[in-house]
Amino acid sequence: METLIVEHPGKTAGALIGLVFGWLTIHYGLFKAVFLLACVAGGFYLGSRWERGEGRFWTERLIRRQNSDT
Repeated sequence: METLIVEHPGKTAGALIGLVFGWLTIHYGLFKAVFLLACVAGGFYLGSRWERGEGRFWTERLIRRQNSDT
């Protein structure tokens, strides 16, 4: 298994993603599975921006907006 991951990481990741998507589609249905994966992708994107320090601006703006509404 380790050699498969080391020598073919793209194929291994693609197979795992396909397996997860197939399971989600069977378990929840196509549209719910696509929505769930879109939420995960969005969260991954925002989390990666946060780690790079690019997320501070929009989060501070959101916090200021919520404080001004109360």
